[in-house]
Amino acid sequence: MHNINRACTTDNLLNLLNKSKDQAVKLINSQGFNFPDLYVNISVIDNVIDYLNDTVKHAVLFIHSVLNQEKTKKNKNLYEHAVFRWIFDTGFSFCIDDDYNEILNITVSSLINTYKDISILPNVANMIFIRYRQSANTHDIVWAYFRTESILCLKILSARILSKDDKEASLVRKLLNIDGENNKQTYYRYIKWIEENEPFIYFTGESYQYSSAPVIYKVDKDCKYICKKHGSVLSIDEKKHVSEFKSLDEQQKDLLSSYSYKLFKTDREYWRSFLGMPIDKQLSESNVKGVLS
Repeated sequence: MHNINRACTTDNLLNLLNKSKDQAVKLINSQGFNFPDLYVNISVIDNVIDYLNDTVKHAVLFIHSVLNQEKTKKNKNLYEHAVFRWIFDTGFSFCIDDDYNEILNITVSSLINTYKDISILPNVANMIFIRYRQSANTHDIVWAYFRTESILCLKILSARILSKDDKEASLVRKLLNIDGENNKQTYYRYIKWIEENEPFIYFTGESYQYSSAPVIYKVDKDCKYICKKHGSVLSIDEKKHVSEFKSLDEQQKDLLSSYSYKLFKTDREYWRSFLGMPIDKQLSESNVKGVLS
């Protein structure tokens, strides 16, 4: 975790700039200078922008573009991956004010959506809890985190179910839409759910901006029933099976999709013949054998 450089308060930096522009520029361009230092001193640093290294200079321009509400997300030439990584890596652990948080929100969104950089996910999760503890708005950063459409985001958060901080554990259960206490039983049940359904879990697009209790990731029961990964192109026969499956109620879908997937994993040949049975016979078998298994 990075700290704001105490030598980089606005007064100190302004005094240094008045005494020696070269020394001030050297400090700003140094490895120990972080994005929060840049943000809180932007009014001073604007005066020496022509002397800054490319990373810091582009970060300055990025700050102004966000504050002026200019569109920057698709400008790869100006805001390269390395610049966004510097902003994120040195700035994710701070929650200075709303404008600062918005800059980090856009940075995270750009890294994830434009550059497909999901290596930042563990620290994006940290950002969520840092902001939560400081009563800052978390909706946008939660949205950016989950829209990676990666099961990794669920796995990272699930570890915090075991947090000794009750408020943190409660937030995790809310974000993951799970019931239970912050204990090992809840954690292992959720991990088992991921392992059982991973090929079929998909991003719904629901968010806290439009719902108080969004279900952000769901299981595609249709695909689980025919044992095809979510988003797969279906054959004519598979579409027919899905059409019949859709006529069932949710409880029947849960039972039949789970039983079908279990057969698929344990006895592929029998599973093929099972899927060819009338849907009512499939339900009868899954009701008996599915419950006993």
